[in-house]
Amino acid sequence: MASGGCSCRCEPSEHGGSRNPEEQTQTAPKPHSEGGSISLKQQASSHSDFQDSQGSPAYLMDALSGPPHPHMRILKNYLRPELMTRLEKRVRRRTLVAMKQLNQEMEAVRFRRAVLLKDTRELQDERAFEEAENKPLLEYLKERNERAQEKYDFLWKDYIQQSQDIKDRRRKLVSTFTSQTANLQKQLAQGRKMKAGLRKKLKDLDPIAQIKETQDREIEALELEKARIIADLPFVDQKAHFQFLKERAALEKQVEELNLLESGEDITRELKKKAKALEVKAKKAHKNLCHHVDIENRLLRTKLQQLDEELFELEARKKKLEQRTQQWKEQQWYLEALARGRQRLQQQECRPPQTTDCPPPTPEPSTGCQAENQS
Repeated sequence: MASGGCSCRCEPSEHGGSRNPEEQTQTAPKPHSEGGSISLKQQASSHSDFQDSQGSPAYLMDALSGPPHPHMRILKNYLRPELMTRLEKRVRRRTLVAMKQLNQEMEAVRFRRAVLLKDTRELQDERAFEEAENKPLLEYLKERNERAQEKYDFLWKDYIQQSQDIKDRRRKLVSTFTSQTANLQKQLAQGRKMKAGLRKKLKDLDPIAQIKETQDREIEALELEKARIIADLPFVDQKAHFQFLKERAALEKQVEELNLLESGEDITRELKKKAKALEVKAKKAHKNLCHHVDIENRLLRTKLQQLDEELFELEARKKKLEQRTQQWKEQQWYLEALARGRQRLQQQECRPPQTTDCPPPTPEPSTGCQAENQS
């Protein structure tokens, strides 16, 4: 029995059973390594139990000098050394050593728990004091943060709305520009085609223009000839008058003979033959004159009709040429207007856009086609 009690007293001393609480706290295993750490929730839950105490050294000593462990009481009361064999005593001794070590570790944990609870309470008091001290500042900062957040949300929504409006306006302008560009290209192609057609027609009308110039020259020559004939008409009458005067004596003699024939005095056979021959000659001359006058009249009428037709045709061609010339001028003006509109569009495309970080909504700019239509 004595040897068993001695062995029980000596072995704990070898393992550090007689050390003071400070040495136990220093040599005890770390709570983190053994999974014995105290979480914040456990500290908060145990803080309510710790509120009644004052955190004095007496409380800490009471926590360390607690009642013995129930397992130790069971070992001491029911497993006595005098009733055991040597092997059981050895097992009991080792069990007691392990239980003492476990009890020491638990006491160290209790001590650390008490210290941590005290520190936690102090920290909570400091936190409550700091929260109470910083509450107005926190409320001010919170209110300012809310205002800044509201302003930021408003500015962000405004920016999104403006961006969407700008995108919609840009999409609309792009579609309008595309449609107007397609229309202008179509009109330009039609203008080129019409210009080529007009050039072809103008080329086809070159012979007609040459014919017109020739006919104009002929008309001018005819007018000059007419004026010359009118100017020479007195001289022609004068020559006829001289010819008439020359033939007047013969005519007077013939008239006398005709008068004699009419009166019936001194009518000879020779006079009758002359009268008959003159009558036949007069009829023939009259007939030839009438026929010649008729033919000449017909020729003149035909020629006059041809000249009238040519004049009418020339006037019609002249009107057509004037109309085509006017159309060609209008077409040239139209093509020049299209070229100016296209040049304005190209200038607007080449113009660099003015960009800002957050562009305000601006009115829609007028395109080149709209400016051309307004002009």
